[in-house]
Amino acid sequence: RVGWDGIDESVSKLWRYHQHYFDDLNALKSVRKIKWQLELVEYWIISNPVGHGVGWEPYPTSLRIVNWVKWISNNSLNNKYFEESLYFQAKHLANRIEWHLRGNHLFANGKALVFAGLFFRGSEPSNWLNLGLAIIDEQLDEQVLSDGGHFELSPMYHAIFLEDLLDLLKLGLSYRKEIKQHRLIKWKSKISSMLRWLKTMTHPNGDIAFFNDCALNQASKLESLLEYASELAVQHSDNGRDECVRWMEASGYVRIDKADLSLFLDVARLGPDYLLGHAHADTLSFELSLFGKRIFVNQGASEYQAGAVREFERSTCAHNTVVLDSQNSSDVWASFRVASRARPHDIKLSSNDHAIEVSCEHDGYSSVLADRKHKRTWMIGTNKCIIVDEIKGVFDSGKAFFHLHPDFSFSKLTRNSWRVPITSEKCLTITIEADAVEVDYCHFSPEFGKRVKSEYLAANFDASLLRTTIEWH
Repeated sequence: RVGWDGIDESVSKLWRYHQHYFDDLNALKSVRKIKWQLELVEYWIISNPVGHGVGWEPYPTSLRIVNWVKWISNNSLNNKYFEESLYFQAKHLANRIEWHLRGNHLFANGKALVFAGLFFRGSEPSNWLNLGLAIIDEQLDEQVLSDGGHFELSPMYHAIFLEDLLDLLKLGLSYRKEIKQHRLIKWKSKISSMLRWLKTMTHPNGDIAFFNDCALNQASKLESLLEYASELAVQHSDNGRDECVRWMEASGYVRIDKADLSLFLDVARLGPDYLLGHAHADTLSFELSLFGKRIFVNQGASEYQAGAVREFERSTCAHNTVVLDSQNSSDVWASFRVASRARPHDIKLSSNDHAIEVSCEHDGYSSVLADRKHKRTWMIGTNKCIIVDEIKGVFDSGKAFFHLHPDFSFSKLTRNSWRVPITSEKCLTITIEADAVEVDYCHFSPEFGKRVKSEYLAANFDASLLRTTIEWH
């Protein structure tokens, strides 16, 4: 048995964090488990004395406070034992705000203090409320970019942050005396722009694009968030939904829709320079959907524990882009660290009725001894996408990666041409003008704790130009 802490040390910290969140308290049809939930909450209080263990770290404490407040309120519970524990959790959190981490952690701290500050009455809860609102005010301006994207540039954390803001709005609409109208107006505006951004970064099948740390089933899907926003009377437009090319300039992502294709391009920086814990070395990577199905995907994130798995999932070779001299385009290390990082520049977009072209280059492979640049150009027609990789400067070897979603596999046609059946009637072919192209296997990580065997093409090259043609019919 795992227990809360210390019984099985092989269990990752990420897994333990999720234990202490208590998300299940407010899950669909959770009312059917109320007896078990009451016993579980009591067991947690007994087993986790104040300030001891992973469960009392600020982030899991923040999420648990919100979940307990919702659960107690939704079930009209009158349990002084639970409320006393909840009070001490909020008191503990108020003295341990994650100013040093900032980002989504700090926002979660602020949200929890708002929830606790409105749940309880008195001078101390009033102080929690004021501190929480001050954090929310500051962090909304810092973390939500002008195009609506969350500044850590992870679609998963964007969706989590968006739901946090929807929760705050719902709470604020019930406490209009404490949450002033100007805040509600601002929150609604931010929600609207964040919904538009998430629409753009969602595949036709409803899954988010995997850039930086991303996994499914950690955040609500777009459809659910749209329904939530509608319940709160948030107005959000579909501006840009029918556009072929959408460049979210502040974030740095591009989406292209043409006929049966949806293409997501990463021409973005890694994130804010002072907060790159969830960044991957994925500059100039892409994801591609055809006929409503995800075909080429980045490899996702299955765990945050330092080691070979985390190292691979953040590496350049786990993404649909180019590796030079067996190096990462950005120096990702440990679990949440980045040293030197790629900086994209010279982004160009052009389109007409027949074709769309996007190009960008980055300097991630430059060093004191070598001035190297990787430039990638995508040219999209009605049923064809041509990718041209140009290497400026001296290098010994290059390798381009094309990772398939595990639902699909490659079938060889010629020495450098491969077929991917999509449906009984639809297929894709990929041709890479390289001396050596081979199929190999790695893993795709759709969820935390889950890895699925998947195929990829690796094209080895030593010339300054590599041309790849993807066609579908």
